[in-house]
Amino acid sequence: LDTCISKKIDTVRLVITDTIKKIISDTVKIAVSDTLIIKIKSTGFQEDKYNTFLIYPNPTNTFVIIDCANINEVGNYTYTITNSLGQEKVSSKFTSRYQQIDISGIGGAGLYIISIRDNNNNVIETRKLLIQ
Repeated sequence: LDTCISKKIDTVRLVITDTIKKIISDTVKIAVSDTLIIKIKSTGFQEDKYNTFLIYPNPTNTFVIIDCANINEVGNYTYTITNSLGQEKVSSKFTSRYQQIDISGIGGAGLYIISIRDNNNNVIETRKLLIQ
């Protein structure tokens, strides 16, 4: 899937096999422009390491997913969603690779900001999130 995204392929065929050996096929449309991508450089290593955060779907109206790729490197990081007035609506530590955040009750349609903070509470990156 990462290869398809980097090559900007907009149709991907997924084949999923369950434990009973049945094959389930589906075709999924992927809109690459709808995913917010954040690359964060990890410090304190001999070589540069980067962790990529994917935030999707955008725009959204019920939930947003933050995929932090490597939870071991960002376990003490937090994410915050604020509205256009700067009011914090959601804030939490990363507890798993995929954080699914229910945004249906945070205040209605509008432009929001997702911030990623490191373990020293420094803002590493921010992105805009549109809630419809």
